[in-house]
Amino acid sequence: MASKGLDGSAFSFSTTRGHTTHISILWVFVLFTFFAVVLVSLAGFQEGLKERQFPDAKVNGDLDVTGVLKNDGYRFGYLTSPTQAVSGTLATNTDFVIGVQPANTILTEILVTPSSNFVTAGNANDDLDFSMGTAAGGAQIITATAILNDGGAAVTLTGSLSYNLILNGSPTIANGLDLAGGDGTNPATSEVIGVVAGALSTTVDRTLHARFTPLQNNLGTTGNMTVSVRYESLF
Repeated sequence: MASKGLDGSAFSFSTTRGHTTHISILWVFVLFTFFAVVLVSLAGFQEGLKERQFPDAKVNGDLDVTGVLKNDGYRFGYLTSPTQAVSGTLATNTDFVIGVQPANTILTEILVTPSSNFVTAGNANDDLDFSMGTAAGGAQIITATAILNDGGAAVTLTGSLSYNLILNGSPTIANGLDLAGGDGTNPATSEVIGVVAGALSTTVDRTLHARFTPLQNNLGTTGNMTVSVRYESLF
């Protein structure tokens, strides 16, 4: 039964939105705004990521770089010749191609590594000479130098050791070749490495060639050899 007023007319009711309904709409707006800001920020981060600079970081595992890794233009690298048998026959040359030294670099290390012992025959003036150039048999970088210099007793270049002909950009001194073995006897005598002035650096790409030559007499013992170099940027 419908309710009536004092004058006999029926009551009429109307409804309005409650306070909580207004709050819900406001929260929806706030959340929408928040997510919009987050999406825009992330998009900006991705766009500028390649230009961001990061502090020093330590990497304890593998690091994959899918672009160009720059280090202020600085670079260094290594070249190693194929392993090759060195002839022990008097005046017979064994030539090596080491690889291509890049332009605007300097050779800071040159090493020879025999796989087995090299021994002179024990006669005065028996030598095993080494030279390096920019063409086969050339000596434009290192002139012919005795890395085994026999004074009348057999001299040994011990296998499986690496001998620095150039170390930190400087030639090895006379009788100081045994930098890897450390006991000063292998070899007991050698000449100062004859570097041509200014020849360790280059402003153009160049192919490096090395040569070994026994002198005076055949070697008593010979074997395989590799030649390696390390280069660094000039600037």
